[in-house]
Amino acid sequence: MTAPQAALRAIPEAYPTAPLEQPGVPIARPESSLLLVQLVAGLAACKSAPAGMKPTSDRQCVEGCELGFASSGARDECTLCDGDSQYADERGLAACKSAPAGTKPTSDRQHVEGCELGSTSSDAQDDCAPCDGDGQYADEIGLPACKTAPAGTKPTSNRQDIENYSPGTFSVGGKTECVQCEAGKFSAEGAVGCSQCQPGEVPVGNLCEKCEKGKHATFGSSSCNGPGEYSDEGAGYCENCPQYETFNTTTNGCDCQETFTRAREVFVCFMP
Repeated sequence: MTAPQAALRAIPEAYPTAPLEQPGVPIARPESSLLLVQLVAGLAACKSAPAGMKPTSDRQCVEGCELGFASSGARDECTLCDGDSQYADERGLAACKSAPAGTKPTSDRQHVEGCELGSTSSDAQDDCAPCDGDGQYADEIGLPACKTAPAGTKPTSNRQDIENYSPGTFSVGGKTECVQCEAGKFSAEGAVGCSQCQPGEVPVGNLCEKCEKGKHATFGSSSCNGPGEYSDEGAGYCENCPQYETFNTTTNGCDCQETFTRAREVFVCFMP
């Protein structure tokens, strides 16, 4: 006995004809080949699309969710991955992926891309954030966190790199703006602190230079403008001309006051 013959033999028991003989209701008889086909090939209930899939338009099959979409199952349509940091770079995903640290989803939500220079992203971020905090910068693509400028440097204006501080300034690190050296101190480019000039010297950029004649310096330059005061180059203090003498700015020396004459033998001034 063949399988179809066995199925036909079982029909009277499974589907008796008496209950079906009602006005206006078709009777399913054992010899019906259509009923046989339904019993062999038909489904008792519709199936549900599994996770990562959706029914085709004719409802005869299922197909995987497209890139950028996902489905948890039993859904008519796949859902766009448009939440924070979400994307789908594979077909048939049951759930959207989250962009890892240092990356963000592309505009079509089908892939991820690294954060640009000057910006970073931690986990589950839809966009990269600029490194605009004090001393922050990002000199690599795809960084999960901003870097901090080390001592003697500061971030560039676009926050994509660092640069040394200019002479006469310094930084201990982690700062966007430099600190000026105080009076009487100097620093080289990229310094982490300022140095003290020696007495008789003044800071000029990243160097110390000797004071010019007629001036002196302890902490900063001052002029010798008191009565009879003078100084040699690089002096740390002012000197006074001897009695009856005044300082001559032309000769940078002491000359006798008016009405006084210098005695050659003793090299002092006296009133004739």
